[in-house]
Amino acid sequence: MNPAPKGDVGDDAEGLNGGENSLGGAEIRERAAAGIGLDAVRGIANLAFGLGGTIALARMLTPHDFGLVAFGLTVLVFGTFLAHGGLAVALIRRPKRPLRPELQAIQGLQLALTGIATIATAVVARPFGTAGEVTAVMVASLPLVVLRTPAIVVLERELHYQRITAVEVIEVAVYYLFAVVSVAAGAGVWGFAAASVVRAGVGSTLMLLAAPEGRVTPRLGWRSSRGIIAFGASYQAVGAAQMLRGQGVNLAVAAVSGIQVLGLWSVAQRVLQFPFLLFSSLWRVSFPAMSRLIATGEDMRPVIERSVAVAAAGTGFLLVPLVGGAPALVPSVLGSRWDESVSVLPAAGLGLMFAGPVSVAVVGYLWGVGDTRTPLMGVLVSVPAWALVMLPILPAVGVAAVGLGWLAANVAETAVLARGAARHAGADVVSPVVRPTIIAAVAAGAGWLLAESGAATFALGVGAAIVALLVYVGGLALLCDLQLRELRRVSIRVLRATVGPAAQRGPARTA
Repeated sequence: MNPAPKGDVGDDAEGLNGGENSLGGAEIRERAAAGIGLDAVRGIANLAFGLGGTIALARMLTPHDFGLVAFGLTVLVFGTFLAHGGLAVALIRRPKRPLRPELQAIQGLQLALTGIATIATAVVARPFGTAGEVTAVMVASLPLVVLRTPAIVVLERELHYQRITAVEVIEVAVYYLFAVVSVAAGAGVWGFAAASVVRAGVGSTLMLLAAPEGRVTPRLGWRSSRGIIAFGASYQAVGAAQMLRGQGVNLAVAAVSGIQVLGLWSVAQRVLQFPFLLFSSLWRVSFPAMSRLIATGEDMRPVIERSVAVAAAGTGFLLVPLVGGAPALVPSVLGSRWDESVSVLPAAGLGLMFAGPVSVAVVGYLWGVGDTRTPLMGVLVSVPAWALVMLPILPAVGVAAVGLGWLAANVAETAVLARGAARHAGADVVSPVVRPTIIAAVAAGAGWLLAESGAATFALGVGAAIVALLVYVGGLALLCDLQLRELRRVSIRVLRATVGPAAQRGPARTA
């Protein structure tokens, strides 16, 4: 197990306690359970606000206006990733609480980077007229976003997700409310663009109110931040590889089979976002939770194996009805022109069923022990696996080839992660997912056959999804009874922790 990196600053910290992790294993589990439930609530709330806001804005703006904002959003996401994401994760991972000079140095660096990005965007975008000006307004939100970084570090280290969730839901609500009201008042696309700045300002203000320990004066300090930046850069490399992989697949599909097939793949990806609501919550909580458990000296092998087993059983409850009912649900909801997009789902769903549970447990653990190389290698290995399976058959098979490539990529990435888990913790993360995956494949297949048995109506799709889910539950009860009971126990714990005292408790003082 790799040791956590030590800070370069001694115990002469200003204000923040540099002591070791003080949470016990039971409290870590309770807070992690609350975090999973709360983050799921956040995801559902944000989807609801996004849907309502998009419908309202679509009635007032033109497709050209939406295109301008979409272009600006692409630049904003890219700029946020380069200047913000990952730099402070070493402070979340290590046992020692962050020192004030470290928080100051990280925030100073992020403000410098986002300030440069904002100015550069304004200069470069100016010749591009309205598109450039809208982009420059949206990118101006970057320095405001990074003001919350120290507060996020403090809250995530202590696994206090109630305040994080509340702030993130409020800022999304403010974003769409400001956008809709300002556009309705006549601001047009400028109101939509300015909403990004308002969202960043409101969100950072609320986050700093939620975690007073995160209010620091930014300053540049290489001595305080060099070790943190090194780990953060490695962490960011994984996200960069994932982003490039996704864009590379899109470009390859468009180049080989055209924009229409790319559109079908895009719709299939959106359908698969529903199970990603679960995974996003688990991914977010896994890293700080694993880091805190490692700091207690707990044996991580049973923790990892149990986490994978529970996640594997739970994943099927989302994927099986989704895939099983898709042949009728997708055409009945989106229209018959999207029929072909469902051909992606069987292979993609199988890959996600196998790889998702391993990823949510193992990646957080590997980052927790300081191993950023294995997750990066997993992503890098998945790229040629995806290409070798997808590209030769894409012209003949169509968009279904992308799903088969996804399956191959997930298997390759999982193999790398499994080796990492075995090497560091002696954990077997493949066995717990095999039987639930086979049961899920059979159950989804039964639903799929039923969904294709008649006219593609919504009722038939729902019926097929229910049948698939019943077959899955029955299979788990017969062949994976322990996993099913453990899933039930964990689900009850998450629900109670989400609404109970553990979710209500404020963050422990670190100052």
